[in-house]
Amino acid sequence: MFATDHTAKEENMEERELTEEQKALQKEMREIQMMMDPTMRPQSISSAALMDQDCVPVEFVVKGLIPKGLCILGGAPKIGKSWMVLDLCYHVAKGEPFLGLEVNQGTVWYLSYEDTNNRMKRRLACIGADGLENFHISTREHNPGTMGNGLPETIDRFMRNHKDTKLIVIDTMQMAKGTSKDPQYGGDYADTGAFKDLADKYNVALVLVHHLRKAVDSDPFNEFSGSTGITGAADTLISLKKSTRMGDAATFRCTGRDVDQREMELRFDRKEFHWNKLSDSADLETVPLPPEIEKFVGFARSIQHFDGTNTALAERFYSYCGIDISPKVLKQKMNRWSDVLLDLGIRFHSYNTNESRKVTVTYTPPTTHTTQNVCA
Repeated sequence: MFATDHTAKEENMEERELTEEQKALQKEMREIQMMMDPTMRPQSISSAALMDQDCVPVEFVVKGLIPKGLCILGGAPKIGKSWMVLDLCYHVAKGEPFLGLEVNQGTVWYLSYEDTNNRMKRRLACIGADGLENFHISTREHNPGTMGNGLPETIDRFMRNHKDTKLIVIDTMQMAKGTSKDPQYGGDYADTGAFKDLADKYNVALVLVHHLRKAVDSDPFNEFSGSTGITGAADTLISLKKSTRMGDAATFRCTGRDVDQREMELRFDRKEFHWNKLSDSADLETVPLPPEIEKFVGFARSIQHFDGTNTALAERFYSYCGIDISPKVLKQKMNRWSDVLLDLGIRFHSYNTNESRKVTVTYTPPTTHTTQNVCA
């Protein structure tokens, strides 16, 4: 009788284990189906679940200035846009600061539709550039194509061979775009959106060099040639504008989805053939950290690692610095300043168990600072 009962228990246990395996397999199959069939994907996410997700920080190619995604640099013809992007490419490839800002070093590709190989060689010599294996150039002699005639395939081949590419510059947007079937807002948005799709697909910063209209506007970002469909599809906009045509001074303005509005005064060095920064509005607009976050930075550095409930985290934080803050408010402040914490080497992750909501906090000394607090 005992042996029979024991055998029955084992069979029941095997059935339960098999059921769990089946459930796991069914869950995996559902996830695969959701990936393959967009109609099966969730149509929304609760704000509570969203706040518990790990937020992927914005990755910058030039810190605080050019994030990954689509960037359009606009300026009048022959004012130095090409010199600027050539200098940008060289500094990112070499890993040296651009306009005094940190860069995320990697492979760079500059497509200069209006230049020949000889002209590009002279320009590289003018800026004192070394020959770099990770700085690639295509000129009109390479015939990279247009968006409707070969360019997407050209980019795909390049990216398959250079997977560490961080920056692609196309000079100019108009020549790479080709003839537009619809010059109105919808057509401009679709044409520019095709470039953005490429930037997102390959996870690079794609900079398009474009022109400004002659007509003056109180908002310099309304001066980009074409309809607002062009600027509306871009992630980042940069305007380079001289006060006088023959002068060397220019105002550099930047705005975007993941960058703060910024204005720099620049001067072009005709001997060294590059732009020098004279002033930067960002130097005057530092946002102080809340005292709780300043203390939390020291707390995270001291404990190195924490894994427990939100309540336990708030209690340990209180023991460390004496700041009495509720678990909910502490978590809200951590979420608000998550990009700054990440820059300082502090990562946190929320998760649920059957008993409670928990959080892990880990400190690792930072090596680079190419993320940005986009909420400030």
